[in-house]
Amino acid sequence: MLDVAQEAGVSRATVSLVLRGEGVIGQETRDHVVSVAKRLGYVYDRRAAQLRSGASNVVGLIITDSRNPFFMEFTDAIEGPLAAEEKVLLVAFTHDDVESQRRILRRFIEDRVKDIILVPAIGTTAAELQELKTVANVVLATRPVRGSGLPCVASDATFGSRTGAEHLLWHGAKRLAFYGGISDSPTRRQRAAGFAAAVAEAGAELVAPWNVASHPSAEQVFGQVKDLIRLGEVPDAIACNSDPIAFGVMRALADSGVAIGEEVRVIGFDDLAYSSLWRPSLTSLRVEPKVLGELTAGAILRPRRGGHLHKPTLVTRESCGCR
Repeated sequence: MLDVAQEAGVSRATVSLVLRGEGVIGQETRDHVVSVAKRLGYVYDRRAAQLRSGASNVVGLIITDSRNPFFMEFTDAIEGPLAAEEKVLLVAFTHDDVESQRRILRRFIEDRVKDIILVPAIGTTAAELQELKTVANVVLATRPVRGSGLPCVASDATFGSRTGAEHLLWHGAKRLAFYGGISDSPTRRQRAAGFAAAVAEAGAELVAPWNVASHPSAEQVFGQVKDLIRLGEVPDAIACNSDPIAFGVMRALADSGVAIGEEVRVIGFDDLAYSSLWRPSLTSLRVEPKVLGELTAGAILRPRRGGHLHKPTLVTRESCGCR
């Protein structure tokens, strides 16, 4: 930095301010310093500056599933507002393993990442999150952890699943079931409970097995539904924990000659960007990962905003019987 200052004919403090993008410095001087730095091959050591100041422009994002299309849209939506604030997003995946999550969090803290967005892995405790918030600004996303005291941006899972169940009942469904998702997931439990409550209130039947858990991808539920079809235990309406689960359900039904939207009505949850392109097109609870991502970015950048509970909206298409 001293060489740049001498070559540019300015103070070392001026060079430091220019390279950090700070201070009230004329544009001509700023351009001259940058030009000299490039010519001399000087690279600003931002990490060293952060160690000196205790600050970081990195925001850590820890999510559970690298293959879930929802999280792809969610991550894209977070990145834009952060980039506008000259923040860099560092993404890590836990694959819903709490030990992996602890290792990633420990590394983030060691690397002085002060802002962390966390989609909690199953098994995350309030106690460890309370300890985490003493050393970092943390926002939970998509999954609250009861008793953690941390702000959370999530969809209202119970409201969404009740809305979906009520629509299926409105279509005349009598025998219903809820498919997909990891059994220990708190969000899945809320969705299944809201669905079951709406069905019970309407006096309709939950078909055994009505609450079928699976890996959160289409492949496993595809095989499960094929087995149920062979046993003759298919309900006349199926609510799915996610759109990818619904795709697996619909493929299994279609392969078995079942008329989707007529013999069996299907709804998803998330309303991914390509859900309308399936045939039949998928009715789904729109969670809007873009909106959730933007709200999450706002919560991490402006901590006083707190969390947000976003109500899903039902988007009706062909798979439920709407035309």
